[in-house]
Amino acid sequence: MSTRAFPWRTALFISLALNLLVIGAVVGGAVAGIRLERTSAHDWHDRRGHGRGGFLATLPEAERSAVRRSLRESFLQSQPERFEARRLREEVRNLAGADTYDAAAVQAALGRMRLADVALLNKFDGAVAEMLTHLSPEQRRDAIEAFSRERFAATRRVLERRRGRSEGDEGR
Repeated sequence: MSTRAFPWRTALFISLALNLLVIGAVVGGAVAGIRLERTSAHDWHDRRGHGRGGFLATLPEAERSAVRRSLRESFLQSQPERFEARRLREEVRNLAGADTYDAAAVQAALGRMRLADVALLNKFDGAVAEMLTHLSPEQRRDAIEAFSRERFAATRRVLERRRGRSEGDEGR
């Protein structure tokens, strides 16, 4: 029987990476002005207007515009943290890809990158928490429910694509 402990550091790193992907997609979409709702009557919305559009689609237009502005402002204010995180990722890539590999230097760089990621997440989390204070309890519940539904659906699509790729690889 093995006495090895669960790899908590690895699990934390994977969790942070996944959270950054989700946050980056949400903030990037909001800043880019991507429409998060369908205008067709034949789309994926249920009777309350929820659907693939995410949490913004659950809000009335006035709140939706205010939240979009708030997220855009938060994104712009996080520019130094985003640049630092990007710089540290490049540092990790350079160290890991160097002709002479130094595991201690790579591990230290990964630690710095992780701290930068946490700083960026903390800044974004603070902006989201502040933004949620301006919504009613029902709007917050609806937004969280829509976000969870969309995240589950996105995860399912990724898993289905991976399954499709691995099944395609078996046929070779």
